[in-house]
Amino acid sequence: MRGAVVIGLALVVAGCAGSPHNEDAGIGEQRLSYESSLRGFYSSMATCLTENGFPAELNAEGNGVRRLRPPDGVQPQASDLNTAYDQCAQAAGGQPDPPPPPSESELQSLYALNLEVVDCLQDHGYHYTDPPSVETYVETYLASLQGVGSAPWTPYTAEDPGAFEDCPQPSLVDLYRER
Repeated sequence: MRGAVVIGLALVVAGCAGSPHNEDAGIGEQRLSYESSLRGFYSSMATCLTENGFPAELNAEGNGVRRLRPPDGVQPQASDLNTAYDQCAQAAGGQPDPPPPPSESELQSLYALNLEVVDCLQDHGYHYTDPPSVETYVETYLASLQGVGSAPWTPYTAEDPGAFEDCPQPSLVDLYRER
């Protein structure tokens, strides 16, 4: 029964999954540009931190820096790291300004992508969390942006850390990428 409900809901929601109806037709370009700018910022940060004695690399998602272990015998001070971080952020031009928050239409489309992840998790034998209604997903997502309530629903569980590799987590920019 759950499969039929999810499939029916996915078909209703997926109708606009590839092209959310936005008042601002350029929002997709803004989101893609932000992702590219953010990747550039953190790539510069990783290079700068490494050059300043704090080995780092761009994380897999391109939206942050992952610190690497310092060489044996080197114990950097937290205050030195904070100073280097601030200097590197300034040298990288500062973190780019984010695009506007997602619209309800975008969140409905993101929900549909997450339903595809549920199917992928099932196909790979991973555990997953049952999806809420699309209305609840949109409401909790928007509330979480305001710091109210819990984080939005995600199909992943802590039981299967490898699930992210087999079934990548969708993001808002996925709505605007060529599929």
